[in-house]
Amino acid sequence: MRKLIGVAVLLCMVSIVGVAQEKPLPEVYGGYQFTSTDGGWHASGWNGAANLYLTPWLGGTADFSGVYKSGSNLYTYTFGPVVTTRKRDFAPFAQGISEVQRVIGAYFAPAQNASAYTSPEVAQVVQWLGTHFDAAIGQSSWGPTGFAIFASQADADRAVDRARAAGQVTAPLALRIVKGRNHGALLLR
Repeated sequence: MRKLIGVAVLLCMVSIVGVAQEKPLPEVYGGYQFTSTDGGWHASGWNGAANLYLTPWLGGTADFSGVYKSGSNLYTYTFGPVVTTRKRDFAPFAQGISEVQRVIGAYFAPAQNASAYTSPEVAQVVQWLGTHFDAAIGQSSWGPTGFAIFASQADADRAVDRARAAGQVTAPLALRIVKGRNHGALLLR
């Protein structure tokens, strides 16, 4: 019982951080699902989920899925609370993305001339940006496209200008500043 009370108090303390923030918008997800069991049963289906927030830090989630294979159906339903502390702190996000990319790059280095990047030129500029700016850095898939994510358009503009001025952008490279779509796919007929 003491552990349960301790967890509840800790959860409340962590949640208080989010009280002053604006209430998050509802989130909805839908997608394809492939299910494979240890017994060798494979099936295709769908998955849908939704989060609805009652306060800036407390909400609920529901997840539904169904898979089908020649007369056999499997359905799952999951419901539960969501507790969140949404902060606009870019640094931990950038560090997390960069670390994941570092680990993935190290794994694929044997296939990329012992480097985390396919292209030495891309590696040079991306690593320079990560060293000199608060940025999430990495390589997309097998490359050679590298990326650096910045907290703002102004930060990205400043970083690209400084990279060019420092001679980090060599002839075959093209740097482009783009922004995220910030919405899911649009299906048109």
